[in-house]
Amino acid sequence: VSDLSGIREEDGYVWMGAMTRVYEVETSALLADRIPLLPACARTVADPSLRHRVTVGGGLAYADPSSSLPTALLALGGVSVYAAGPRGVREIPIDELFVASHETSLSPDELITHVTVPIPPTGAGTAWLDLDRRHLSYSLVSAAAVVEAEGGSIRSARVAMAGVAPTPRRLPAVEIALAGCPTDAAAVRDATAAATEEVDPPSDLHASAGYR
Repeated sequence: VSDLSGIREEDGYVWMGAMTRVYEVETSALLADRIPLLPACARTVADPSLRHRVTVGGGLAYADPSSSLPTALLALGGVSVYAAGPRGVREIPIDELFVASHETSLSPDELITHVTVPIPPTGAGTAWLDLDRRHLSYSLVSAAAVVEAEGGSIRSARVAMAGVAPTPRRLPAVEIALAGCPTDAAAVRDATAAATEEVDPPSDLHASAGYR
C-alpha cells in the first residue's frame, strides 16, 4: 500500500508511513539532518536483511519489550501514532500505545497508518545506546535520550529504555534527576542511577535481571 509508506517533513513534524521499512529510516537523509536519533537507532535493529523487511508500523504494533524504534520514539516526545478503523482515524500519543508485553491500546479492528514525530529544538542532543549479546543479535537492553542543555546544566531531558520492563518505558525519575543537573559526566552518572527505581527487568536464557 504505497500511501502508507515514506518519510517527509510537514509543518515542524516528520511523517513516517506505517509501511516504511526500518532500512529507509536508517538511510534517510531527512532524518539524519532533522532527527538523527532515529537513524542511529535503526542501524542497531537486527541485521540488514531484516531491516529491509521490518516496518515502522509493524514494530510498533508488535510491542516487543526490547524493541528499539518504539523506545527512540518514546524519548523524542510529542510523537503520535495514527490508527484507522471502522470508526475513523484515531490519534494515539506514543506514551499511551504500549499496555503490556506484545499488547497495545489498538483495537482489534484498527490498523496503524502513520506516525508523526516533532523535530527536536535546535541544539538538543540525542543519543542511542544498545547492548547486544553479539553483533547483529537481539538487544538485551537499549536506551534513548533527548537532552537540552544551557549554561553548563541540563534544562530538560527525556529518557526511555527497552528490555528493562514489560514494555519500552520512559524513566521519569531519571528525567527529574537530570533537570538542572550539571553536564559533567560524574553528575550525570549520579542522576541516571535513579533508573534502578523504575525498572523491572526480566530474567531469561539471554541475561539475568541483575545483569540487565
